[in-house]
Amino acid sequence: MDHERFNIGCFNLCNLVAKGQRFYGGNVYEGADYDRKIAWVATQLTAMEADVIGFQEVFDAASMRAALDASDATRGFDLVIENATGNHPEVALATRYEVLEHEHIEEFPARARLDLDGLIIPIEKFTHGILRVKVRMPAGLDAWVYVAHLKSKRPKYASGVDRHDPYELAAAKARSLIIRTAEACALRALMLDHLEDRDDPVVLIGDLNDSEGAVTTEIAAGQMPERHWKRDAKIRLWDVLLYNAKSIQARQALRDVYYTHIHNGSYEALDHILLSEQFNRDNRQAPAYVEYVRVFNDHLIDESLSNARIPMWRSDHAQVVATIVVR
Repeated sequence: MDHERFNIGCFNLCNLVAKGQRFYGGNVYEGADYDRKIAWVATQLTAMEADVIGFQEVFDAASMRAALDASDATRGFDLVIENATGNHPEVALATRYEVLEHEHIEEFPARARLDLDGLIIPIEKFTHGILRVKVRMPAGLDAWVYVAHLKSKRPKYASGVDRHDPYELAAAKARSLIIRTAEACALRALMLDHLEDRDDPVVLIGDLNDSEGAVTTEIAAGQMPERHWKRDAKIRLWDVLLYNAKSIQARQALRDVYYTHIHNGSYEALDHILLSEQFNRDNRQAPAYVEYVRVFNDHLIDESLSNARIPMWRSDHAQVVATIVVR
């Protein structure tokens, strides 16, 4: 029997800025490099063949539109993006399907403002705003798609400190982790609006800047209940879990070559597509399920082993595509 299929993609663009716009470190895409950037992004989009794509690191909406229209696979897609004025990287969503509603969220929801022993942790905003978009996918499947980019592992130093001091490096890494943890908790709170006591399909597309098994990723996705819990308590958590497309496929294949970023010789999966139980193959009542996951990482270079460098106009992240089958 033939089933309808569609593809969901995740794409960290690595600084998609306007031509001549300065970004980190005073870098700038002059004419040729800008054209190479747009062409390379379009080539990747053509290979991905995705119908719904979440993007990170978009500085300029016009450049995002140009890259989409440069690919036959995404020309004319609806583009949802806000605040892409060139000064700060934002997330975006592009899709061939109907966008029913959308919202750009910068502030944490009230219940996600964490305290520790009565002391409020002063983190109340996302480093990069969250997109929440309701998309009418095939077979009338109206899904809430979240696009996220959590705080990176890049050390957050206090001003004026010696950045080569080993303690200051440890403290700076801890600050980044605290911010990312708070953001993951706030993102979880947002998604629970559509998971608790509802049957809304939910998809999270994101550069979560941590691996699948990291605490911050588990906070965003939810955690499996303990084996000894009573069934009612387990069901309450099962109903609000998100499942990593990577894990769904890993249970069906013996080979794992899933990495989306290389830093100092460490191969990591930072870019994720997570889906609610409506896309879980083990759920017999699910209207759709993940069939296959592809990772486009051939352009990545292990710079600890090679003198080669990734050109500025390429991304230092792989792209991820999950194929969904509608039952």
